[in-house]
Parts: sequence; C-alpha cells; structure tokens
Amino acid sequence: MIDGRSCRDKQTLHQQLKDQLAFPDYYGKNLDALYDMLSTTQEEVEIGFLNKDELHGNLGSYADALLATLQEAAANNPFLHLSDGTTPAEKVGSQPESEN
Repeated sequence: MIDGRSCRDKQTLHQQLKDQLAFPDYYGKNLDALYDMLSTTQEEVEIGFLNKDELHGNLGSYADALLATLQEAAANNPFLHLSDGTTPAEKVGSQPESEN
C-alpha cells in the first residue's frame, strides 16, 4: 500500500515504491523507470493506496501523472493490478481479452 500521507515529495514516493515492490538499486526513481519496472514484471503485483487525497495534496499534478503511469502499465501487463485499498484488486483501464 502506498500511503499518500507519508509521500510528501517525489523522492519519498519513489523510495516507498522501491521498498514495497522490491525494485533493484538501479531503479531510476522517476515515472519512466516506474513504468519500465511495472510493465515488464512477470510476477503478480498489486498496488493500492491509502490516503489517496493526501497524495494529491502533497504531490499535486505529479500524483495525476503517477496514477496515469500506473494505469497505463496495468493496461499493458496482466500481472499488475491496482486497487484503492478498500476493495479487491481490479485491473484499472483493462479491455476484454479478445486478441490472441
């Protein structure tokens, strides 16, 4: 769970993501690096949020960019699931699988 209350800046947010998702030391701690890590993972990953409103309050438009990055990665990787912390994980922005 990402706690918006404790993510007071971009560095803290990315450190929390790195720690909770066990990213390697070379993780670049930016949205491009986050997308790269999440869109290529081959393990089941669920990302949820606590105090999401405070995340927006602390990070402003960067919080919107973060959520867009997470949604794009989830749409492109069946192993990645997003939740709001109160319901079971649901894939945000997914389309029915009709290809293949």
